[in-house]
Amino acid sequence: MWQLQDRIDPRVLGGSLREARKTAGLTQQAVAKELGIARTTVVAIEKGARSVRANEILRLADLYGRPVPELVGRRRVTGRFKSLLRAQNLNSPVSGAECEKAVYELQILAEGYVDLEARLETQERRQLPPEYASKRVRVRDAADGIATCERNRMSLGDGPVGNLYDRLEADIGLRIFSFEMPSKLAGLFAYTEELGPCVAINARHPREQRHWTLAHEYGHFLMHRYRMDVNVLGRSCSKARQQRLANAFAERFLMPASGLNRRFTEAVRTSGAVTVGDLARLADLYRVPFQSMVRRLEILRRIPSGTWTRFKADALKPSESRIMLGTRQSEVAIEERFPRRYVSLAVQAYKTAMLSEEQLAHLLRANRIETRIVVERHDQAVRAEDGGEFIALQLDLGRTLTVR
Repeated sequence: MWQLQDRIDPRVLGGSLREARKTAGLTQQAVAKELGIARTTVVAIEKGARSVRANEILRLADLYGRPVPELVGRRRVTGRFKSLLRAQNLNSPVSGAECEKAVYELQILAEGYVDLEARLETQERRQLPPEYASKRVRVRDAADGIATCERNRMSLGDGPVGNLYDRLEADIGLRIFSFEMPSKLAGLFAYTEELGPCVAINARHPREQRHWTLAHEYGHFLMHRYRMDVNVLGRSCSKARQQRLANAFAERFLMPASGLNRRFTEAVRTSGAVTVGDLARLADLYRVPFQSMVRRLEILRRIPSGTWTRFKADALKPSESRIMLGTRQSEVAIEERFPRRYVSLAVQAYKTAMLSEEQLAHLLRANRIETRIVVERHDQAVRAEDGGEFIALQLDLGRTLTVR
């Protein structure tokens, strides 16, 4: 996948090095000092006026904390997420450098996905849902209408969504990646014509918070497609209309009133009373944070207003409260950090010798052992019954079939 640096336009390579340096928060003078060269030489390298030596590439990769293939690879896409980020003028408890680092990681992963598609000639052209108009409409009315339209379009009925990751990847073509970010940063959304709709989810957060964040970012895709979203937990600017719209959409999309009311009524009928455990089980069924379920039931007037506030103040121990608030760290399997199709394409490229094991490991952000496990699981993805035994079928999952 990655091309040798002498085949790259020096200006393109210089631009990649400049971007990596800025993301790392380093000045040209600091880099020059580390490399033992003049600052003017660093300037010339970043302008493409001076070639980069092999030992310098290795030292720069170590200095910037980026893999060598990422710095010297031929980047097929020119769309930049950082320019979208700068246009946001964020008021956030997460530093600009931390945001830029997360945005840069999303950019590189998305570019890698597009490059895999091009290499394997499997680009998909999906019909994207419309960008819904939400201006001049009350937030709750706009969120209700859009959530209902999307559920109808996706034939979801009024029950729990289930695996939202797979559905949005398969039906919409969202490029969804999970990786570790600062705990306050829940997720990112960005869209360009070259890369399509891209979402990053904080892998540090528990499952229910990641599910909620994905619905929130999907709301931005539906309503504010050409504006980047940086979703920061508890930030003061969450009162902004766009953030309130995305949160209201996530609430109504994940917990439609009719289905939730029916299940709540059934819980009351079955036990005669509703316990905190019942609310926790409902939250788990809908894959939403506990506090989101409680607040939704407050809005629907099924439980007294202020219930969540009382839970926080009186009933929860600190450790339990952190779990409810969605700040507990959580391990996410490698296959769950990337779109299923992305992993499949990467393994397919590896098995057809387009990628080395090292390059595959870089794409999966994994070590060699983890990478081999992913390949093994991919090879055993199809199972069949044979005389009472279930065996793994060693099939070429990239093989095309004749269809009628």
